[in-house]
Amino acid sequence: MKEFEHDKTKDIIPRILGGLSIPVGVLIIFLWILSIPLIFIPQFNPWKILYSALFDATVYTVAAFVDVSNNGIHNVIKMLFSKNIEAVKIKHSKFLMKSDDSK
Repeated sequence: MKEFEHDKTKDIIPRILGGLSIPVGVLIIFLWILSIPLIFIPQFNPWKILYSALFDATVYTVAAFVDVSNNGIHNVIKMLFSKNIEAVKIKHSKFLMKSDDSK
């Protein structure tokens, strides 16, 4: 077996194969449970199984990519909120400094 050249590759492959973070797993299970009634209600249609499987596969692919590339979905949420809050604080403090200098 060929050795991996990068340490990050060693970490990514096992996580894609099933070691995703817990929030991603819960999201996938929740969407899978929601897709079951869509297949049978209001009437059964064989195409609904295909649509549901494609939807679940798409969600799994996107969630796996986001989870692996950012070292956890919780880090994505943390980065989104922390960057916005820091940007607001910086803009607010610059505004206060300008108003104090003008007096």
